[in-house]
Amino acid sequence: MATMKNLKLDELLEDIKDEAGKRASGVFGEGRKQARRAVGGPDENAVPSAFVLGLLVGVALGALIALLVTPLSGEQARRKITQQVDKARGSGGDWQSTTNGQPMGSAYQSTQGVDRT
Repeated sequence: MATMKNLKLDELLEDIKDEAGKRASGVFGEGRKQARRAVGGPDENAVPSAFVLGLLVGVALGALIALLVTPLSGEQARRKITQQVDKARGSGGDWQSTTNGQPMGSAYQSTQGVDRT
């Protein structure tokens, strides 16, 4: 009989402990919200949206700055990149790509004659 009482008492204490934990979490969560409001901090949903907005603005500004400060026109930049790629392929040895057994040539040559309209 003593073991039954101990078992029920243990279950009761466990239930009380679980309920107290749930209530404490609720109180602390509400306390955090009130503290944020009191000091003028952002709410929970504002932080992720502000991060995404900042990321998009940063990407746009980076692209704009890159366009403004680049010393080459688009055509010149493509040629320079193609030369670097061809140079890397030439020193790479075995990994050069082929099409039907023929070397592919440079990336710039493969775009010649393509209508870009």
